[in-house]
Amino acid sequence: MYEPEANNRHQEVAPTPSRTMLVLATSASLIVVALAASALALSLRQRSELREVHKSHEQVATAIERLRAQLDAVSNQLAAAQAAPAPVRQILARPTPAPTRQLSSSPRREPARSDDPRWRSVEARLSEHQKEIAGTRDAVAKTRQELEHSLAATRDELSGRIAKTHEEVEALRKLGERNYYEFTVPKSKQFQRVGPLSLALRKINVKRQTYEVELIVDDYKLKKKDVNLYEPVLIHLADRPQPLELVVNRIGKNEARGYISEPKFKTSELATRTTLTPAAAPPSPSR
Repeated sequence: MYEPEANNRHQEVAPTPSRTMLVLATSASLIVVALAASALALSLRQRSELREVHKSHEQVATAIERLRAQLDAVSNQLAAAQAAPAPVRQILARPTPAPTRQLSSSPRREPARSDDPRWRSVEARLSEHQKEIAGTRDAVAKTRQELEHSLAATRDELSGRIAKTHEEVEALRKLGERNYYEFTVPKSKQFQRVGPLSLALRKINVKRQTYEVELIVDDYKLKKKDVNLYEPVLIHLADRPQPLELVVNRIGKNEARGYISEPKFKTSELATRTTLTPAAAPPSPSR
């Protein structure tokens, strides 16, 4: 009878399939609940960290705005100091002395601006600058007046040698100092040879009595614009002791008339003539 009891006890202890499924389900539920709790805790922790990050970002942005405002204020002060005159900048750069306490019971009075030694220094320096400016203005006016007189004298001297008619050209030619070549050229793109150079009349303004001419001198092209009537165009050449002169003394609708003058001799010819000229014989001593 002992063995049957043992068998019955063994049968009671052995698990059934339904009980196994219940245990598995319970375990799975516990795992799911644990995972959910872990996920919830992680989510709450991340939200807290995000809040801290946003809060720190806001603090940094506020600090940046404060620094930017301070930088703008310093930049404005620096620009104002640079825009001030030099004496004022020097005064602003000096440290402000600490105010002294007055022992008297009477109310303290602010010193007048005219009594401030710094302002008196500024006024003295401004007065010196004004004197320098006035002296410079007088020197410029004097120099300008001298230049105007010199220019007027040069213009008078040139106008005295400018021929306005064919008869005046002949009169200058008879002096024998220069060679004169008269011309009448139409407005064209083609160059015309006149004496030592070639010229082409490009534009004419009859109303303003001006013209534009293009020259070929020693294989070089020159262009002169807005030349006035009777205005000499001077052309300097290396082998001429004096410049060539081109003068237009008449401006028509489609043509211009004038002349070109050049020195009678070249520089090399003048040197040769000087060399070939016999020197004056010294007087013979009397016996």
